[in-house]
Amino acid sequence: MFLDCSPVVLAVPVKVCKKCDEVKVLDDFPRDKNRPDGRFPYCKACSCARSRAWATANPEKKAASDKAYREANRDRLLSRQRAYTKENAEQARSRAKAWYWNNRERTAQDRAAKKERIAAARELYRQEHREELARRKAEYDKAYNAANKERRARADRTWRTANKERKAASDKAWREANKERDAANHHEYYLANQDDIKARSKDWYKVNRERIRPRASITTKEWAQRNPERARARTARYRTRKRGLQHDFSVSNWQAALDYFGGRCAVCGRQPGLWHTLAADHWIPLDSPDCPGTVTWNMVPLCHGVDGCNNSKQHRLASEWLIDKFGAKKGRAILKRIEAFLDSRRTAS
Repeated sequence: MFLDCSPVVLAVPVKVCKKCDEVKVLDDFPRDKNRPDGRFPYCKACSCARSRAWATANPEKKAASDKAYREANRDRLLSRQRAYTKENAEQARSRAKAWYWNNRERTAQDRAAKKERIAAARELYRQEHREELARRKAEYDKAYNAANKERRARADRTWRTANKERKAASDKAWREANKERDAANHHEYYLANQDDIKARSKDWYKVNRERIRPRASITTKEWAQRNPERARARTARYRTRKRGLQHDFSVSNWQAALDYFGGRCAVCGRQPGLWHTLAADHWIPLDSPDCPGTVTWNMVPLCHGVDGCNNSKQHRLASEWLIDKFGAKKGRAILKRIEAFLDSRRTAS
């Protein structure tokens, strides 16, 4: 009986790499389901070298490809990374620590760049949604103030007490920048709290009457002497308000009337002199039921003083007074001229 001692040949599948021309087992080749044998033509070593060379030559394409892959396989990559980190915690921690110490400057720069990107994104968002953010903040402030009235009032008092000068300067700057809005707010508040304001003012005046009366009278007289035209306009408005009539005659309206008549009396043509001045006369007297009030189309400059037209006219109707003073013909001519001026003012307003 003879034994067969010929060498045993194991049937291990092999393949020749088309890059390095070496014969290698199939496990040394990457899988490729599109190939007949299910393996890529290049071995793993040659494939890796080829991929590295391509990535070095095409960094932008490589970055885009990696980003697309990460976005498409985000959950799978995260789960795999967590599993690896859990299994190799010490190794992962030491590697991260070593990378940080080797790249401290780069890490600081990345954080600064990220901080700038976040700030720019927030500013852009605020600019694009300014109205929406303002509305939401107003709603939040309103709800917070309603729920914390005492706390908010206490905090405001504390701040104002500690920052009196700053508060005064801030309020002054705001009023100067928002004059119309400030006036509207004051007027609205006055209309809503008229009785309360009058009562407080009356009580304050009673308590401080002796202290303010001398100073108030001197101040009013000085102001009237320095501003005679404004004082006359204020007096006319006061008389009109007492009768419940319209009162919107201003200093500029008075100046326009003076310019129209050349700075003279509208009736006799006299200029202001030593013994007389010009007064704003209600052409239709305030006592008349037809008086429209202290308005631009009812105010005429008349001389006031010795033999003044304003003194002579008093509360009489203009048509009757002119005829009695100048006669029918001249009186009607003057009346026609003045009524033409008043009609022009009524049309302009």
